Amino acid sequence: MDEFALTGNAREGRSLSVAFRCSQGSLELFDGRYQPTGQVAHGRVEITFEEPVRVSRVVMIYALGAAEARQAPRRASARVLADGVETGRTGQASLDQPFEFHPLLDAGSNLVWAQEALLPLCPPAAGQDVIVDIVEPSAAVSELLIWGLPERLAERSGQPGAPVSFTVEANTCSSIRVTWDRPAEGTAYIRLRHRQMGEAGWSARCCTADRTAAVVTGLRPSATCEVAVEEVGLKTGKAAKPHRVKLPSPMDVRTAADVFGMNFFPGGGYGYQMHADETTNTLAMLRLMREAGVRHARWWINAPGATELFAEYGIALLPSAENAHQTRHGTWLVHTQNEPDFVNVFPEALARAIRDRRREMNADDPVSLLAAPEVGGDLIGPGSEYVRDLYRAGVKDLFQVMSVHPYVKMSFETPPGGIPCCPEALPDGFRALRKVMREFGDGAKPVIATECIGYGTFEGVEHFKWIPPVSPERQAAWLVRSHLLFLALGVARVYHYTFQDEGTDPTQITHTSGLVDWHGRPKLAYRAYCAMTRLLGPTQCQGPQADARAPVFGARFRRPDGSFLSALWDCGGRSRVALDAGAGVTGVKALLGSPAPVPAANGGRQCLELGEDPLWVASVKPLTLVSQERLAPAIGPQLRVRLDPATVRVPPGGTVQVTALVAHNFAGPMAVAAEVQSPWEPSERFTHTAAVPPGRATRMPVSIACPLNAERRRIHSWGLVCRYGPAGQEPIGVEERHLYIMVPE
Repeated sequence: MDEFALTGNAREGRSLSVAFRCSQGSLELFDGRYQPTGQVAHGRVEITFEEPVRVSRVVMIYALGAAEARQAPRRASARVLADGVETGRTGQASLDQPFEFHPLLDAGSNLVWAQEALLPLCPPAAGQDVIVDIVEPSAAVSELLIWGLPERLAERSGQPGAPVSFTVEANTCSSIRVTWDRPAEGTAYIRLRHRQMGEAGWSARCCTADRTAAVVTGLRPSATCEVAVEEVGLKTGKAAKPHRVKLPSPMDVRTAADVFGMNFFPGGGYGYQMHADETTNTLAMLRLMREAGVRHARWWINAPGATELFAEYGIALLPSAENAHQTRHGTWLVHTQNEPDFVNVFPEALARAIRDRRREMNADDPVSLLAAPEVGGDLIGPGSEYVRDLYRAGVKDLFQVMSVHPYVKMSFETPPGGIPCCPEALPDGFRALRKVMREFGDGAKPVIATECIGYGTFEGVEHFKWIPPVSPERQAAWLVRSHLLFLALGVARVYHYTFQDEGTDPTQITHTSGLVDWHGRPKLAYRAYCAMTRLLGPTQCQGPQADARAPVFGARFRRPDGSFLSALWDCGGRSRVALDAGAGVTGVKALLGSPAPVPAANGGRQCLELGEDPLWVASVKPLTLVSQERLAPAIGPQLRVRLDPATVRVPPGGTVQVTALVAHNFAGPMAVAAEVQSPWEPSERFTHTAAVPPGRATRMPVSIACPLNAERRRIHSWGLVCRYGPAGQEPIGVEERHLYIMVPE
C-alpha cells in the first residue's frame, strides 16, 4: 500500500508530515535527534493528528542500556482510535534485543545508537489518535514514526495514477535505482510500484513530488524486477507500463568494477577513535567511496538501516552472519567469525558453528550465501592448513564463498628482485589455497579477500613487526599493485582494510592504512585508487601478463570495444622491457592516470622503462614482451624456507617436531640456524643448525616441547626464525615463517 511517515521524520522524500500533538512532550519525541533523553517512556504515549489519517504501521526507536538488557523482556503495542472508538490494534513487538549500533537515520540523516521495533496494522486503520502502550520495565524511547496516509489522499491511493517517463537500473544485487521526469504541477506524490517476476501483487514505494529518484531495497538477487512509476493526486490514467531489470547475484563479476570493496563501519572497528560528529564523517566517507567506484563494504553488524543507507550510495554490505535473518532487508551475503585461527577457535569448533549458522540461514532463505572461514594465517602454511582441517570436518557444502585475509607479511617469501612484504608475494599463497580447495573437489568456489592490503604509513617497526611501514608514495603504488594481482588471480571481491584511518595515532597501523585520513582528507592512495577504478571499471580481467618474469609483473584487461589495457611494473626497482610493436600501443598513463610518453617503435619493438609505480598501457592487441632486463638494483641471491607442516598439535607434556625445508642460490654453502622460541614461560629456544649447500633443499627438524601446565584449547600463532650466513661468520640475513602450535584438550 501507499504510505509516508506522517510524523515527518523519515528520509529520502518519504515524509508527508501532518500536524499533531504528543502527550509525552517531556521526552522530546520527534525532535529529529534520535538521541535517548535519559527519560523512560512507560505506560502510554498518545499522538493526536490534526486531520484524519489512515495508519499502516508504527515504528518505535528505542535504546537499551546494559542494565535494562538484564531485566525481563519488554513489549510494546499500538492502537488507532477514531472519535474514541478503536479502529485497529497491532500485535506486541519485543524490545529485548541486544543493544547495538544501528545506523538508523532521521530526516536530517543522523546516525543513532538504537533499536527499531515494527508494529504493523493489517489492514490499515483510520482515525486521528494513535496510542502506543509500553509494558514495564521499559526501554528509553527516542522517537516514534507513524506511517500511513492522510485520509484526504487515502482514497486516491487505490486508483492508478498518471504514468511517468522513467529509467531503472540494477544498483546492488538486492536493490534498484529508479529515476523519473519531474512530475506535473499539482501532483500529490509519486508512487513507485515494483515486483519480482512471478509475484502476483505489487509493492509500493512512495516519494514526495519534489523527488526525481529513489532506491528500492530488500529485493531478491538474480531475479528480474518489474517497475512502474506514476503521479498520484492530479489525475488518473491507465496503469503505467512497467520496465524490467535483471539483478545480479551477490557474487557476480560482470566487469572489474564488481571486485572493488572496502572495510568501513560507522562507529568503528578495532582501535577506532570516535569523531565528534560521526554522522557527518560517515556520510562524507560514503560520498568519497561512491566517487572512488567502491561497490562493496564489509561491516560488523547486520543492520537493516545500514543496508539501506549504503545502498543509497550504490554499495552492497557484507555484514557478519551473527544475525542471519536479514535477507528481507537486502543482505544476501554474510561472513563468519573474524579470523577464528587468531582467537583460539579450532577448525572442528568452527565447523560446528558454520553448520549451525547455515541451518539458520536456510530457515531464512536458502539462496543467501555464507563466506567462510576468514582465516588470518599465512596461506602458504598455517592458513591453508587450517582450511584443510576445516574441509576435513565436513563444511564443503555449508559455505558458498571462500573468504580469507591475505595480508602480505614479513614472513612471506620475497620474489626475486622484490622488497620484503611487497604485494608480489601474494600469488604463491593463493596457489596454495587453491590446491587445498581442489583436494576436496571445491576448486570452482569463488574466493574473496574480506580483509587485505592494509599498508600503513605508521612510525616505528617494533610496534607492528609483521608488516613494516611504507611511505605515502609506496602505499599508493602497492595498493594498486595488490588489486592488480588479486584481479589477475581471479579473486572475486577485494575488501581493502581500511577505507579511512581509524584514528590519529601515528604509531598505529590501522590509524595510517586508510585511503582517507581520520579528518576526512583523501591521501595519495585515494587518488591512485580512483585512477585505477576509472580505468579498470568497465573492463574484464584476462589474467596476468603470462610472459613477464619476476621482478617484472603485469595484468591484462579487455575493454568493451575489444581493445586492451595492461598494467606493467617492477616489484622492487627498475627494469626495461621490449614490447612487440605489433600490439599497437595507443597510449600510456602513469599511476594517477596522467598521460605518459608512448614509446617509439624501433626494429619492430617498443621499449618501456618500468618502476615500482604501475604503468597503464593501452593497445589494440594484447601486449607481448619480447625481452626484459633489470636495470637496478641487481637481483641478489636469497634463502628460501618452507615449513612442513606449518601447524602442529601438541598436548601438555608432549613433544612435536617442525621441519623447515631450506634452500638457497648463494655461491657456496650457508650455515643456517632454525629456531623456535617457546610460547610458554619460562621461555625456551628450540634450535637446529645445518650447513646447506646451494641448489638443494635441506630438511631441518626442530623439536618443540609443551609444558604440562600449558593452557588448553589454545592456538599459538608463532614463528620459526632462520638466521643464515657463510660458515664461521656472522649471519648476513634472517628469514621468518609463521606456524601454529595448537594445544588441544
